[in-house]
Formats: sequence, C-alpha cells, structure tokens
Amino acid sequence: MSLKKSIFFMSLSITTIATFITVSALPNISADAIYVDKTCQQIPLSQPRSIDRFEIDYQFAFTTAEQSYLLYAARYQDGAYIFCVSKPNYLSPQVIRNEKINFQFIDNIVQPEKGKPTFIVTVRNGNGRNPSSAPVRLDLKNPNNPIVTSN
Repeated sequence: MSLKKSIFFMSLSITTIATFITVSALPNISADAIYVDKTCQQIPLSQPRSIDRFEIDYQFAFTTAEQSYLLYAARYQDGAYIFCVSKPNYLSPQVIRNEKINFQFIDNIVQPEKGKPTFIVTVRNGNGRNPSSAPVRLDLKNPNNPIVTSN
C-alpha cells in the first residue's frame, strides 16, 4: 500500500473514532423527553441541563371523584424513581410520599383498567445484579392520600 493511501486510511480512522466519541458523549435527550424536578414540576427543555432532574418514563391518565388526574413516574440518573400526581398537563403536581415506591428502582408500572385510579408497580430490591422484585398496588382513589399495599 502506498504512503498516500496509508495516510488517507489513518486519517479516515481517526475521523471516524473522533465522530464516535463526540456522538456518544452527547447527552441522551429526546425531543419527546419530559423532565421534572424533585417536586414534580415540569422543567422546560430550553432550561439549562440540571443534575437534579428526572425523566418521565411512565404516565397514565385516570379519573376519580369525577376529576381527571395524571400519574407519572420519573427516573433519576441512578435509576430510582419519583412518583407524581397532578391535574392534566402537569398542573398542580405533587410528589406521592410513600417509601414503598418513591425513590425505589422500578421494573414496570401497569394500569390494569384504563382510566381507573389503581396501578400495579413492580419494585426491584436494589440496582445490582439479579435483584428480586415484588409487585405493590398503588391506589389513587384519593390522590391526596395514596395507599400502597403489597400485592
């Protein structure tokens, strides 16, 4: 191989590696991502990136006592979740204060009946290798007084 071709391929390899490093170092931000702070307040994407932000992974609409609400669970950088309930469009948000689900590692959240205020949350016991997990039931019939029970 000629010296010119060797230099060309070496230059191409360096450019490829530099591009890969640049792209992989970019923050994982999606146009669809919604972020909240530790009080469940929505953070606009235009706001500078904050360390203390949670990305919403789960959200469900439900109705109780003829009022519409939104349940959302948002993941922190370490993988733990914060649970929030609000009026539609993230208005009047509040943190669901319950140690069985809040700031725990969550495998899944399902709403067995669409629009109903009952949810099954699969809580993982730790963030290590092969941790056990257990389902709990989240009842939001009264959003100001959520009830979490073992399932």
